[in-house]
Amino acid sequence: MSLQPNMRTAGCGRTMGVARERLRRGDLRREGRRMDGLELALLHGIQTVRSVGLDAFMVAVSSLANGGLVWIVLGLALLPHRRTRPVGVAVLLALVASELVCDLLLKNIVMRPRPCMIDQSVDMLVACPTSWSFPSGHAARAFAAAAALASALPKGWRRASLPAFAFAVLVGFSRLYLFVHFPTDVLVGALIGAVLGLLAARAAQALFGLARKA
Repeated sequence: MSLQPNMRTAGCGRTMGVARERLRRGDLRREGRRMDGLELALLHGIQTVRSVGLDAFMVAVSSLANGGLVWIVLGLALLPHRRTRPVGVAVLLALVASELVCDLLLKNIVMRPRPCMIDQSVDMLVACPTSWSFPSGHAARAFAAAAALASALPKGWRRASLPAFAFAVLVGFSRLYLFVHFPTDVLVGALIGAVLGLLAARAAQALFGLARKA
């Protein structure tokens, strides 16, 4: 989900400008050695399992989750039916919340460079994103949507959310495979997203509960 695209585009330009200036001074390389060395080593380990088929698969998984696209489609598909409408609203609320908290707030507070900004030796399968790295917006949106789905579905239907969680895990791993996020970016993004998804489900349930009483 992309909010205020003009502001986001301008922000991306500023982010890359700051990152390039810090890279020129050597700040990012020092940060990589001091703070992110272990995580970079893990990411390089993941690079050793690359293959043509896996490359294509991971790019496809990550692309499906760009901007929360697959989750937006899911949320909208649930809206027309009365029984699933609260679930659709919960998913969409979770996506909005994760966008606001992770992409628009935390990324610009923490300002952590991406691994592909620090280490430019890796053959990239996608362009290095121009936004900051922490937390992962892809992971946050994926787990927010999956958690909202699991929490908002009636108890007998909650197993239907398992494929959503499986896909969310794939999305998180794809961001590591593509060398655009550190493991802690994905882990924290997933945790924040899951919490926001649960809160969004409760908000949707409360909203529809009030509507039924009115």
